[in-house]
Amino acid sequence: MQFFSKAISVLLHPLFFPTYIFLILLNSDTYLAFRIPEQLQWLLLGFVFVITFVFPSLSSYIMLRKGMIQSLEMETAKERFAPYIITAIYFFACYFMLKKCICQHRFTMCS
Repeated sequence: MQFFSKAISVLLHPLFFPTYIFLILLNSDTYLAFRIPEQLQWLLLGFVFVITFVFPSLSSYIMLRKGMIQSLEMETAKERFAPYIITAIYFFACYFMLKKCICQHRFTMCS
């Protein structure tokens, strides 16, 4: 039972949600899913995963190794502040880069 709860906890980690949402978006009957070629969809999905999961995780690990946080669980609000800010920066960077990439290729409606 403990293995099951750990597996669910890992799969539902908040850093995975942008990747999950983008995957759902690409697999639903949306304008975006029909206009982006399948090869580019996989490339963009990998991009979202790297920017919103790998980079924040790596940043947290580096902060742990440098002693800026005590553990990856970040139990106190003081420890969570810097990783949250860094993660937010990565998320916004991903949004702006995706918007620019998708708009340049005329796959979505750009304002």
